[in-house]
Amino acid sequence: MDNDLAPPAGETTGATDIAADVEAASPVDGCPVPPVDSEKVAIANAASAAIQATSSVAKEALRFSSRNLLTWFILGLLAVGLYFAYILLRPFANTLVLAVVFAALFAPVYTFFRNAFKQRESLAAMVVLLFVVVVVIVPLVLLVTGLIPQMRHSVTSVTAWLAEGNLDDIFTRYLNPFFDWLHEEAPFLDVTAESAKADILEAARHAGQAVLGLSANFVGQTLTFILHFLLFLVALFFFLKDGAVMIARIKYLTPLREEQQERILHTLSRVSRSVLAGGFLVAALQGTAGGVGLAIVGIPPLFWGTVMALSAFVPVVGTGLVWVPAVGFLLFTDQWKSAIFLTLWCGLFVTSIDTFLRPYLMRDASGVPILFLFLAILGGIQAFGVFGLLYGPIILTFAVVMLKIYADEYQEQLKSKSAWARQSE
Repeated sequence: MDNDLAPPAGETTGATDIAADVEAASPVDGCPVPPVDSEKVAIANAASAAIQATSSVAKEALRFSSRNLLTWFILGLLAVGLYFAYILLRPFANTLVLAVVFAALFAPVYTFFRNAFKQRESLAAMVVLLFVVVVVIVPLVLLVTGLIPQMRHSVTSVTAWLAEGNLDDIFTRYLNPFFDWLHEEAPFLDVTAESAKADILEAARHAGQAVLGLSANFVGQTLTFILHFLLFLVALFFFLKDGAVMIARIKYLTPLREEQQERILHTLSRVSRSVLAGGFLVAALQGTAGGVGLAIVGIPPLFWGTVMALSAFVPVVGTGLVWVPAVGFLLFTDQWKSAIFLTLWCGLFVTSIDTFLRPYLMRDASGVPILFLFLAILGGIQAFGVFGLLYGPIILTFAVVMLKIYADEYQEQLKSKSAWARQSE
């Protein structure tokens, strides 16, 4: 009788089947079958379902864990690869970025020649490369070549002028009475003629050492400059020729939507063009015009014109950092006519270049407030050196455009948060 109640070999019965078998069984040895406890059957069924659900969840969690592990492993290898690629390219980062910016600036010229040459991309890129070399690179090399001797001559002249006691004469005739009056009216400032004179001499000494060190370093780095120049030309060629393919690949790898990608690329391209055209072109024009005025009054034009061009990047004061002290020097040395001429020349003509031409050329970057642009330039110079003149505005613009994308992407949440804040008030 016990064998009649056992399940067939190879079969598994659930709690419900067992209960059914028990109810259908005949009395054993004359003993009635005890009634089935339905509550226990329900508990057994629930336990069986829970075991099956737990097994399913465990299998799914295992599959998810495997996928998650694979994802993190791939991302880790990608991060390692990008890090070592950055180490390899870091010595040439500034050169490559400059080539990218020039490619964006001359992209319309490249498109024109490509259409003119019936889609021959390599030929069009070579023509643009030759154009860049003739129009930009050659004048820049000639400028630097002539700048180094004049830098040394200017430092030597200033040192000799100070050694002759001319600064003492200027203080005696013009500045001592001013500092005496300042000491009487504002003694808390603790500024005297002697301390001011010592500060001027110390600043002149440091400036002279910096200029001489810069010129010597440039001569010593000639081979490195040639290497970076050749790399710039090669990179510019391929960025012009294959730039569209590179951009398409980058867009494919980013999870951003198409309109967001276009917004970022269009804004950065537009701002880089504006910085080069409205920044560097205006600075070059102001430096050239200022150098002409300085040459007329007998001040070395190439060196101080270059300094004036660099000072043009400083908002608000601009080229006044150079020509105002130059006018003061002419006044202190009794060159009144030259001082008046330089004031009119720089105050009217040179300044008007910045006033009228820069807003037109930098109209695409006008969304950035002047204060933030000023901070971006100063911070860029401190962080990246001379390349910060370019990097600062571009980095700031990228931050601004990402904030705008964030605001557009989460505008509903931001609106609801703002409405909740108003209701709370």
